[in-house]
Amino acid sequence: VIYTSGSTGNPKGVMIEHNGVVNLIKFVIKRYGIRMDDRILCSAPYTFDTVVEEILKTICCGATLFFPDKMLLLSTEKFLEFIRKERISVLDLTPALLSTFNKQELKGVRVIITGGEAANINDVAFYGERNQYFNVYGPTESTVSITSFCYNPESPRTSYIPIGKPIANTEILILDGQKSLVPIGIAGELCVSGAGLARGYLNNPALTAEKFIPHPFKPGERLYKTGDLARWLPDGNLEFLGRIDHQLKIRGYRIEAGEIEQALLQNPAIQSCVVVGHAFEQGKELVAYLVASTNASLPDTAELRRFLSANLPDYMIPAYFVELDALPLTSSGKVDRKALPAPDDTNVSSGTQYAAPRNPIEQTLADIWEQVLGRNEIGIHDNFFHLGGHSLRAIQLAAKVQATFALEWPLQVVFQHPTLLEQATQLQAMLTFNTQYVHPAGLRFNAGAPRTIFAFPAILGLAVGYQGLSVMLPDVSMYSFDFLIAEDRFDQYYQQIKAEQPTGPYLLFGYSAGGNLAYEMAAWMEARGEKISAVILADSVVRLVAQSLDWERYSQSVAEELQKNGDELGQMLFKDTTIRKKAKQRVLSYDAFLNSIRMDTQIQADIYLMQAEKAEDSDALDTMHQDWGQYTRGEFQGYQLSGDHANLLTPPHLESNAALLHRIIAQITEGSSESEDTTVFSDVADMQHLWEQHRSLYVELLQLQQEAAALVPRPAIKV
Repeated sequence: VIYTSGSTGNPKGVMIEHNGVVNLIKFVIKRYGIRMDDRILCSAPYTFDTVVEEILKTICCGATLFFPDKMLLLSTEKFLEFIRKERISVLDLTPALLSTFNKQELKGVRVIITGGEAANINDVAFYGERNQYFNVYGPTESTVSITSFCYNPESPRTSYIPIGKPIANTEILILDGQKSLVPIGIAGELCVSGAGLARGYLNNPALTAEKFIPHPFKPGERLYKTGDLARWLPDGNLEFLGRIDHQLKIRGYRIEAGEIEQALLQNPAIQSCVVVGHAFEQGKELVAYLVASTNASLPDTAELRRFLSANLPDYMIPAYFVELDALPLTSSGKVDRKALPAPDDTNVSSGTQYAAPRNPIEQTLADIWEQVLGRNEIGIHDNFFHLGGHSLRAIQLAAKVQATFALEWPLQVVFQHPTLLEQATQLQAMLTFNTQYVHPAGLRFNAGAPRTIFAFPAILGLAVGYQGLSVMLPDVSMYSFDFLIAEDRFDQYYQQIKAEQPTGPYLLFGYSAGGNLAYEMAAWMEARGEKISAVILADSVVRLVAQSLDWERYSQSVAEELQKNGDELGQMLFKDTTIRKKAKQRVLSYDAFLNSIRMDTQIQADIYLMQAEKAEDSDALDTMHQDWGQYTRGEFQGYQLSGDHANLLTPPHLESNAALLHRIIAQITEGSSESEDTTVFSDVADMQHLWEQHRSLYVELLQLQQEAAALVPRPAIKV
């Protein structure tokens, strides 16, 4: 059998073997309990691979197969009328097509099967209570379907619908980029082998060699790389996370659009949705396209953001929400992403009622917002971050306000006062009384959380650098400081710390150069009788001799890192003359401070050092080290982080490293002792060690199975 794959791109001929088709048909007949009296509906066009399964499972059981007229698919009511009139008992269609039914009763339908894209959890719950509901998955290259999940209405409801477990004579592996097995719960590429594997692509040996690779654990066998992201669940089912080429990269964060879609579908007012990354003039942003449930109105944008923030970090919350009457579908019933309309002011709202600027300051500030955000008609009650603002745009905003009004406009203003009205009020006060911003020393993240930590910045000197980390620590109130160029910086930090937390003990934290600043701050405060419980250092080094920083070399490395991460907005901002000048002044001042440190005293506070897997610069070991134990009269403990120095606080290492930091903070604040050993490894490292042992045993098992299979002839598959 030669079939086509790639309905949304370039069709490719796939050479399917008879053995794979027989294996599939035998499985599905038993799985769905197909009978002679079944009346089976196939909504897919004959060019779609599921038709192979529909036709053959029907013929092999003597059942009746119905192909509805293509025009029926354009009218939900006519389609439903056809299903009722023809007394359909087995319904096979895509989740997007099922969503158009608006949860209509399908009496007489015994089995519903969906596949081809992520299932709608609300539809599954509704129809799964009334019908037998199966969710399946499979690429053409492994004969239509390779996994199957049967919904159980008595099971606890989750935020996702699995794609199930492998069908008979099928093996599925979840691999990382090095073709190694990944642990349960970790995303990787779904790869498949077994009876359904195709010979390859017709007349395309290069693509066949790229996609059908040698099995890493079974010599002589092949594995098909699906290009799909998935992860194993603890119960042995698989969760589908979307296409790898649908994986989005927004401001350096790798984002699975499927996770956002599943979170949105938890809202009963949303019938269906799709999330994409749309390229705007100011950079790529997340856009969510939503269809409202029957007799329901979509929540406003502000409510949608509050709803998502309960389960998702800020960087995964879409900047734009677009309401549609229906999602555009391809001929095969899948969402047609190319047909989605571009977001504009006619179909996007900010979530607040528009109120026009009332005076010159508000109007000028609104004009600046429009330039930075690429939006029109910004009102005084709009929130900068709800309109697509983020840390890099906040930097750009601060620079433009500073240049326009000729005053010092700290970045903190944008975060502490995110609405245009609040910022205009601050501006009016500063211009009227010729004063500075009254909250200049730092940013407060997660205000009101039960634990408090004071964080000092890395060499770039910006408090906003810990925004991503704070998202991962929702129960930790993090007060993050800028590096202050003023010579009385310690006194300014101290005044702000006392204002935020009047009494000790205090917990200080710093990444890289921030660790050195945190250590010096601890010594300064202890000299004034304050109690510091601990200083947590994230890959900070003890400098033995002064080392002057080369600004041109440093700025070049920053530019290269921004380019490597595909951060177009960051590159644009870093080229801004005002921003670079300010950054240079701050970085060189910070470097001068680091070179002035004399490590000739000990602090009373405990020191917790989190070390990267790889040293930042092995050539500098003679002038710096991480032996911080000799600089404390208290306890010293060391931990291992995931990643190297430069990417400790960015995905994919951010989540696991934040979890380790959270564990250390809990240990300090709750007074629990984790281990007597001064070298403690993170949960991730422990899990990885156990997983390596498991993988080794698994490979041995596969080898034994292969040897056993060579001794026993494989029986023929019969229908």
